[in-house]
Amino acid sequence: MRRVWLLATLLLCSVTAQAAGGWSDLWRTPDQRGDAYLRQGDAAAAARTFADPRRKAFAELQAGQYQAAAQGFAAFGDRDAHYNRGNALARAGDLQHALDAYDAALKQDPNDRDTHHNRDLVAKAQQQQQ
Repeated sequence: MRRVWLLATLLLCSVTAQAAGGWSDLWRTPDQRGDAYLRQGDAAAAARTFADPRRKAFAELQAGQYQAAAQGFAAFGDRDAHYNRGNALARAGDLQHALDAYDAALKQDPNDRDTHHNRDLVAKAQQQQQ
């Protein structure tokens, strides 16, 4: 009877593992699976998989889901979140809000060269639009 129970359990686990994407997925967290998707170059799958909101927002940015990424980064108030939110908004074409996000990042770190560089590029693009 034990053998039948063990066999039935193994078959059930096998079907569950195949549906979930493989045996290894049974032992990995959503964030570990999301990391694996990013390493494979599938940012959209990573964005759907991550449980951590910051990692999800970063994957959305990588996947070109700019509005979703901007919303995700808005939940955080640190310099990196403001910077990445600015990048997402700039790529979405929302230049004024991108400038606002870069300004928020610069309030926290006025010497950040990347933020200054991106802010200058977006400001020039906004001037050309007008």
